[in-house]
Amino acid sequence: PDFDTATIKKHYPSQLVTQLQLKPITARLLIEDPPAPPAPTGTGAALPVVPAQRSGIDYLTSNGIYVVLPTTLSGVTTLNLVDWSLRPSPNTRLFTEEFLLALQAAEDGVKIQMKQDIKKRTIFLRAREFQLQLASGVTLWFDTRTPVPEQLKRLALFLRATNMRDVSRYIDLRLAGKVVYR
Repeated sequence: PDFDTATIKKHYPSQLVTQLQLKPITARLLIEDPPAPPAPTGTGAALPVVPAQRSGIDYLTSNGIYVVLPTTLSGVTTLNLVDWSLRPSPNTRLFTEEFLLALQAAEDGVKIQMKQDIKKRTIFLRAREFQLQLASGVTLWFDTRTPVPEQLKRLALFLRATNMRDVSRYIDLRLAGKVVYR
């Protein structure tokens, strides 16, 4: 699923040349592990749960496929993946291309409207929501059920009506007809 093209050439009498072009890598994934269960209380002993060791670094291709590569790539965006169910398996589709386009559109719109860089990107896989944390520390909440341009319009209205000094933690753009902030 992570191949872009495959070319096979034959050179008689005994050579077969295969060239594989992989889909471009668009992001590095930091897959957060679920929180550890509370320690048992009472008598007896409990063995600690040791997470499985993985080799390689988690990445995302341009078509939303999760791949594990043996080396570090520089210059790619980092996405924090939060999902409290099973850890994703390599070579599976985590995101649709539409989701990745929505994420990019939100980031571009936020940079234009707020004139700040994005410090952290967090994706809630099952909820189909994402957060963009600004350099100032304020987090913006988006979802994929509502088109990103509508959520960016809410942000623009909010910025005209509210002083950003009043915002300390987050601006939630997911609710139709209103913006919630703290």
